Amino acid sequence: LLFTSTGQTGAAYRTIGEGPALLMLCGSHMSLHNWDTDLLRGLSSSRRLILLGYPGVGRSRATSTPQTVGDLADWLETVVNGLAL
Repeated sequence: LLFTSTGQTGAAYRTIGEGPALLMLCGSHMSLHNWDTDLLRGLSSSRRLILLGYPGVGRSRATSTPQTVGDLADWLETVVNGLAL
């Protein structure tokens, strides 16, 4: 499990496989550990999967500001830039 800093918050993520990056965003009330193993195995055979934890879910730190769609988009942009994707 890896961590990246995104200013006031941080993101937990995990990488699997090698190749072109595919950012995996989970649904609500899921952590990065809830992905189907068979799905990950199949996708990671030709891609580098980046399983990302949302702020306040699992081991990702929560932000001190309310979570709106705009806030989440800004956070995600910071994470993507921080991971050089």
